[in-house]
Amino acid sequence: MQNNENQSFFDRAKITANVTRAGVRVLNKPLVFLGYLQPAERALGPSGYVAALVLLILPAFFPDSNPWPIYLLLCAYLIKGCIHRAVWIYRWYKQYPLVGHSEALGTPLLAKALPRCPSKFIPWIEPPIAFLAGLVLFPLNHLFGGYLMCAAICLFVDRVVDLCYERTVLLNEHDRNIVAKIRAERLRQAEGQ
Repeated sequence: MQNNENQSFFDRAKITANVTRAGVRVLNKPLVFLGYLQPAERALGPSGYVAALVLLILPAFFPDSNPWPIYLLLCAYLIKGCIHRAVWIYRWYKQYPLVGHSEALGTPLLAKALPRCPSKFIPWIEPPIAFLAGLVLFPLNHLFGGYLMCAAICLFVDRVVDLCYERTVLLNEHDRNIVAKIRAERLRQAEGQ
């Protein structure tokens, strides 16, 4: 009984984490996609298409703000997305091999700007920079500044959820290895008797 309750709790937690990741990725996808060089084939993904719709509809909820900065961000995002898709279609047509993970984001532009900064810190520097940019731009354009701040918070949440997920996978693998060693030791003892 207890094991089933724990399993259902972990299933619900996993579903909640996946829904949270999908929601925050919709808001931060344009910033992430524009902030990285050479993204992999599936880097844009379904959340990227939903993000384009969100950027298109967002100005309707803020009629007092100038929508052009959001529309310029949307245009840059769509142009890079089309170029990205064309490059990957060409690679597929020429049958080039896949290099790396198919959902990899690529190389952050911030890593090029801060070459001495260790790569493990770059994902944690991006959200505060985006938030500060939004804070500076908020008095000039509430819609664009507010979007940048919200996207920065979503980017931070996404990074934390990714870190927790990676840690959970690592701990699960560690636990499986320990259980396998225990079972192997018991099997050796049973065969020795």
